Parts: sequence; C-alpha cells; structure tokens
Amino acid sequence: MKKAIFISILCIKSIMSFGQSTTFYSKYVELYKGKRAVISKEYEDYYSNSSIKLKLISEIIKPLKLKKNMDTLLRINALDLKGDTLIFDDAQPIQTVNEYTKQSNYKLLLKSLKSGKRYILDYDPEISFYFPFTIIDKLSIPNGYFCNEISQRKDKFTGKIITETPTGEKIAFVKMSDSGEISYYLRLLSYSSSLSSYLKTGVIVLLQDGSKVEFKDCNIEILEKSHSGIYTYLAMQKLDQETLKKLSKGKIEAYRMFVDDSTINDFEAVKAISLLNCLTN
Repeated sequence: MKKAIFISILCIKSIMSFGQSTTFYSKYVELYKGKRAVISKEYEDYYSNSSIKLKLISEIIKPLKLKKNMDTLLRINALDLKGDTLIFDDAQPIQTVNEYTKQSNYKLLLKSLKSGKRYILDYDPEISFYFPFTIIDKLSIPNGYFCNEISQRKDKFTGKIITETPTGEKIAFVKMSDSGEISYYLRLLSYSSSLSSYLKTGVIVLLQDGSKVEFKDCNIEILEKSHSGIYTYLAMQKLDQETLKKLSKGKIEAYRMFVDDSTINDFEAVKAISLLNCLTN
C-alpha cells in the first residue's frame, strides 16, 4: 500500500516536472536500439533537488590482467553522466521476470560516445519517472507497429461490434459498428487529486501544430478513486469525419478536461495517431 501511494505521488510530480523532454518508450524497449541519449533536463531538475538518490545505472568495469575473467559492475547515479552523450546498444535487451509479480523488467546496454565506457540501465517499463534520458534521434516506427494492440468484442445485448485501442491509456479511440453503420469516438483519461462537487463538461484538444479541437458539451465522468486519493476522469466524444481526419494527421500535444490539463509526450502522440490509423484503415 505504501509503495502504491509513493508511486502515485511521484507520478503526479513527474507529470508536472518532466514534460516532453524526457523520452520514455514504455514496454517497447526495442525502439531504444541504436538511439543516442543525453540526461533529461527535467530529470536533472527534479532529482538534483530531491532526497531520492537513484542508482539504476551500472558502469561495466573491465577486470585487470591476471584477475578473474569477468566484468564487475559499479553502481552510479544517472546524474553522473550529465554532459555525456550515450548510445543504446543494438543488441536485444536482457529481460528479467519478477517471480512474484510476473512483471518484465529489462537491462539495457549503453555506451558513452565521449569515453567509450559501457553501462547497464535497470529499466522498468511501467515507471517513466525512473528513466533519465532524452532520446535525441528521431523516432521511427514501422507501419502497423501497434495494430496488434487493438481489440474487438461484440456486445451480447445490442449486437454492436466494438473495436478499440488500449483503454488504459490517456488517449484511446473506439470504433462502433451497428448494422453496417460505423461511428468513431475519442476517449480521454485525466487524473486529479481533487474532486469537483458539480458536473464537469467541456474538452479542448491542442495539437502540436497549434490548432485546437473543442467539444463544449462533452460530459466528463468520474471513474474511480485510487487508494492514494487520485481521481480518474473520463471523457468520451463522438467524432465527425472532419475531426477524425484531423486527429489522424495531427499529433496531440495536450488536452483540457474542464479545467484539468494533461500533457502528452511525443511518443504517446505518435502512438495515438498510429493506433487511430490502424482503426480506420
């Protein structure tokens, strides 16, 4: 319980502190391969003033001659690599599975382009605020890369066919087919530590090109309250063809649900567009 509360609090701080400069590809660890990285300014600003001193990186120390033929590892703080540029190895990441939670973690190999030193990063695909890097190379995602994450089900009461992108993410899209008639919906999640005492309406979606999409009458529902006191809000809006086309081409930068703002990093934006195109094609 204490761990869950601690993580939830840090997640809120990370939303405020990290912004778009920290790159995090979640479980898609293969996207880091061959990419250059530097210490994120947001990570530096947050952990430089924090009592939390994470040592999730190990420097690989080559053994001295006549010693045992095995590398030794020296734990370091990621901030020790400030000012350096590193590159992720092209090798397949080393996967480890927690025997109790069954969650997969990874060990990612990196190399300093300045000194040639090698490092291992302990990588948790579920916790973005532990990740210290900004990826400085452009993200390239193959066509259809996320399409296998789309699910489909049939409503046994109405007969509607519901096809949707992962619903646990901040941005999701839903396709409903009813007797040959197809409708598309945008689904947004937002998190807040406060609970409004009155009904919330109104959603504004801001795209990276500066344009906006506004849904003034969109209702915002309260889904649940976590153990740490964080409320989850849901907005779901039917999309016309013009808006659907706009969202399939323009990357979302942020959205506002009533007065609560949510920022989307570039990877989340790219993934949302990719999933929408999977859904509509």
